[in-house]
Amino acid sequence: MNPNRPDKLTDLTRWNRAGLDRFQYVDGDAATWLEELRLAMMGLTAHGAEFEERLPETWRYRFSDEAEWPDPADRTAFMEKLVWKALARGYPDRAETARKRNARLIEQYADAPGEYGWEVMRAAARAAHVLLGHQNAYANEGYIRTATQWENLRRLAEMVNHQPAPPSSAVATVGLILNKDEMPDDEPVEIARGLAMKHTPPEGGSPVVFETLATFKCHPGLNAARARRWNKDIAPLDPDDDVWVLDDKSEAAPGALAVLAHGPEEKTSKKTLDPVGIADLEAMEEGSTIALTDAPAGVLRGEAELWTDPKAVTRGAPRTNSEYVVVKIDTSANYTVNSVVRIKIGDGGWRHRAVLDNRNGHLKIGFSGNLAEDGDPVEIEMLIPVGKDGGQYTGPLAFGDDGY
Repeated sequence: MNPNRPDKLTDLTRWNRAGLDRFQYVDGDAATWLEELRLAMMGLTAHGAEFEERLPETWRYRFSDEAEWPDPADRTAFMEKLVWKALARGYPDRAETARKRNARLIEQYADAPGEYGWEVMRAAARAAHVLLGHQNAYANEGYIRTATQWENLRRLAEMVNHQPAPPSSAVATVGLILNKDEMPDDEPVEIARGLAMKHTPPEGGSPVVFETLATFKCHPGLNAARARRWNKDIAPLDPDDDVWVLDDKSEAAPGALAVLAHGPEEKTSKKTLDPVGIADLEAMEEGSTIALTDAPAGVLRGEAELWTDPKAVTRGAPRTNSEYVVVKIDTSANYTVNSVVRIKIGDGGWRHRAVLDNRNGHLKIGFSGNLAEDGDPVEIEMLIPVGKDGGQYTGPLAFGDDGY
């Protein structure tokens, strides 16, 4: 058998020879499938050529054996009979080696002549490559020795009533601490290959022995070296379940404001500050424990700090928006929350609206719609409900002030 022209119909040893680690059912790739399509199309479009010249077997390894090359006149005659002349390839100067043939097929697959027929053949070759690759993978995943996916191995093992355990690493990273008092002149120390260490699993069992794989140098000055954020809790802060322990000097009280500072401790960055509320304060021996309200999500425990000082934390004054109007008035406490008042802003008409809030000298009144500009005069009249259902009002008891 000519090694340059193996007979694929009889040479079955090219597939799955003894000793292989995996099954290999695919005998080619997209470039070789495109070449096979080119040879087949040459036979279909060589009108009037001899039957032997139209067979793919004739052209598959023709460039590899100069003894089978036809005369130049016969080559020209075949080209004249070939309707799709873009399928033809020129003969090389010398016999084509396997390496040069592979390079030609790769260059041919990467070429884009812009012909629709050629692009269709290349797409079909690519589709065959993907389809056969999946078929080859499925064949290997059907056996324990050749499967690579853990789920497939588990299912195969279940067929023989075996429960496999997840694989464990046989390599571990350890840190050595050197005794500085015994180091000569504070110089590096070379640790020989094969230094043995063992680890006993906490759940019991035989100790696992590890040995260093190569010679390396250590220095006692590196004893204090630690990985970045090695002592930081990277678990996310749970606003609902996590509690904070305050010392005895803290004067935090339920309902008070605090500041939650969070973010990485880098010299080039600043912490993010978020206002939070204090709730569910409980006194304990080691201090008071509190829970937070309105804590932001995504904060890491190791990067969070709770600031409860200074003692006086000033809340921001409410501002008028599209849902309510805020009036600054000294007698805001005289207006009961949910009571009804008459309000007039600027040149607008009188309207009946409900009081939403009356704290800190600011009266918040529900008022939707188009509002006047900030600073327009505001008139308010307090109404007194009459009747059993509270649906009728009489008044006014007036308090006037400028609003914003």
